Amino acid sequence: MTDVPESPPSWLKLTEELKRDTAHIDAATSHESDRGVALTMAAFFDLTLAKLLRARFASAKQSQLIEPLFGAFGPLSTFSAKIRISYAIDLLQEWMALDLNLVRQIRNEFAHSLEPKTFSDPIIDKLVNRMKGYEKAQERTERLGGKRSAPTNPPNSWKFRLSSAAMGALLQAKIVVLNTDAPAEFKAHFMVADL
Repeated sequence: MTDVPESPPSWLKLTEELKRDTAHIDAATSHESDRGVALTMAAFFDLTLAKLLRARFASAKQSQLIEPLFGAFGPLSTFSAKIRISYAIDLLQEWMALDLNLVRQIRNEFAHSLEPKTFSDPIIDKLVNRMKGYEKAQERTERLGGKRSAPTNPPNSWKFRLSSAAMGALLQAKIVVLNTDAPAEFKAHFMVADL
């Protein structure tokens, strides 16, 4: 009898897909202006929240009934709605929901201005400095035995990128966990744990 190799678990395939997303984001933002970085990261988070919500909904419902929620006129068609619903159903910690909302506001500041803007613009500066992800990432590094990697008084572009990287990694981890066969209690705890 010939052994048939098992196909990799779906979460492993998903992990590879998420790694590709991250590589695309890294490539897309490495040579972008501040405006380009803000718009790209907001688009990434919008798509990633949709994946997170689909993963949560998929376990209990048929996708043909779920997909219209994300369509042009669906209740989850906007970045704002995805943030609010994700938080309301315990997929996000409060700091993440607040930071994602700040990313949305920063995106809007860049997108709705004809003037050239940067992360040092006074309005954008205030929004970036309200983000908690930057400090969370630094604290997490220290908790794991590392040293804070940020320069003294880092520029807002650094803070925005580090906050975004920390949130992006956590959101992707949540998607993978929801797609595993882990017990529901573990999944629920992982969604709101302060990692």
